[in-house]
Amino acid sequence: MKRVLRFTVLIFLCFSMNSCVLSCRDIVLSPVVGIDSSKFSEEGDYGGSNDGSSLIGLQLGVDALAPLTNQLLLEGGLRYAAKGNKTSFDDGGEFEGENYSFEDKTRLNYIDLPILARYRLGNSGFSAYGGVQPSLLLSAQQKSSGTGSADQSIRVTDSYKTLDFAGSLGIGYQFQNGIRLNLGYDHGFSNIAKSDAFGAGAINNRTFKLSVGYTIPLKKSN
Repeated sequence: MKRVLRFTVLIFLCFSMNSCVLSCRDIVLSPVVGIDSSKFSEEGDYGGSNDGSSLIGLQLGVDALAPLTNQLLLEGGLRYAAKGNKTSFDDGGEFEGENYSFEDKTRLNYIDLPILARYRLGNSGFSAYGGVQPSLLLSAQQKSSGTGSADQSIRVTDSYKTLDFAGSLGIGYQFQNGIRLNLGYDHGFSNIAKSDAFGAGAINNRTFKLSVGYTIPLKKSN
């Protein structure tokens, strides 16, 4: 029931954003593809930090941009985003004659719904943006491998909360031919870990992303 309620709230936010964008005179759609580098910021049960290392993922979706003034735009998006975390270690010891090592990868698949304000820096093509980003978890998978043990892959969706909420900042550049480049950072504020799976520890997403898109105007000013 909680998951259905959260999903409903997220869809409401999406429709509200779309209504606001569609009320503007000029609308530009921009299909987007990119990569992200994400990891967890973890706080242990007793306050100790245990951050992982970065995991590369895919981003794919579409942005909608609507100008409020000549310089300021309202921007919304709908994206699939593969995020996650990697932990590994090599203690230098041996297990059955081999150096012992272990690696664990957790992949979280999200639908991101960024809601942003973008400011164009004159006529230079450069812009800066900032806003918020609610995200809906679709699935989570954990893969582990280590010396002397078989590779394992298990579904861990129930260990993570359905909704994540992040602040988003970045810069962009748009070429005259309509191609856009964006470099951004998403700072997760929500603890995405369920207490019954991770105890009192907190886990937050941290994501850097690079994307390329192409603008397709839908409406023109009268």
